[in-house]
Amino acid sequence: MAKMKNLTWKQRAGIGIGIIVILYCCVAFYYSKGFVFGTKINGENVSGMTEEEVIRLFQNKAENYSLTLKERKGKKEVLTEDQIRAKFEGADEIRKIAKEQSSLLWIKGLFGGETYDDITMFSYDENSFETAYQKLECMDKKKIVKRENAKPVYKDGKFVIQKEEKGTELDLEQTEKKIKECISGG
Repeated sequence: MAKMKNLTWKQRAGIGIGIIVILYCCVAFYYSKGFVFGTKINGENVSGMTEEEVIRLFQNKAENYSLTLKERKGKKEVLTEDQIRAKFEGADEIRKIAKEQSSLLWIKGLFGGETYDDITMFSYDENSFETAYQKLECMDKKKIVKRENAKPVYKDGKFVIQKEEKGTELDLEQTEKKIKECISGG
């Protein structure tokens, strides 16, 4: 048998560095066809997904869209895609993000990745939204309970504290603005 030549520390370091570079390039090649490690778009982890997979993901979200409004006293109301006619319109944004990413920079995903929030993905029909919004029970003036502070009341010959009423009254402008933001962001 031929004897193996003893390698110097420089040769061993060179081999180790070569292996690391090859592994790094293999991972970069893997991410060359999709979003790099740690990428999030509007809260969705899209690491390793292709542009088309991400577009399909958000299209499905638009088709099955619903926004649950949690109100006081445990009440919930839901706005659905049918009511507001939500449509996915973020394909161009997704392609732009994918084009801007470099697969060679995948390693920064280990240190936090890239997060893209506030990307407008959905649009909706304003008239349909307005109709659905006005039909919500929380907008029905007959069912709105006004806020009331705690106060002393005379009852059974003595004063007692009547508990406050948190009410169901809303700042209508602020509520509408927040709902629209939620729908646009998905």
